Amino acid sequence: MATIHREIPIESTVDAAWEKLSDLGGVQNMLSILSDASVDGDRRVCGLAAGGRLDELILSVDSDRHRVAYAIVDSPFDLEFHAASMSLVADGDAAKFVWTTDLNPDEASAQIAELIESETNNIKAFFAGGA
Repeated sequence: MATIHREIPIESTVDAAWEKLSDLGGVQNMLSILSDASVDGDRRVCGLAAGGRLDELILSVDSDRHRVAYAIVDSPFDLEFHAASMSLVADGDAAKFVWTTDLNPDEASAQIAELIESETNNIKAFFAGGA
């Protein structure tokens, strides 16, 4: 199993950023690869900008840890397993956005890591100004 871990400094406080991250139905505002998102209970469906969709199971929304955990249960990416968390941690007066993803097969990790890297500027812009 491969693990991808990225820490991205953001211009926001943890509390202000959490208001945005905890809005599960607004994830498409953070990631340009998504066209839309809808939430029904512990399920989230995200439309992909390039076509297709991600069916996700929301595993945890933890306000104390500023962490959202989810698993992709169906996607066009041929993944055997995918579980991830997005969290916020204090970094001085600002914060870091931490995205950790565990997935199988290992061979998919390069493509998924590239996708995460391509979203870095969108993530920073999404949280900017949330002081």
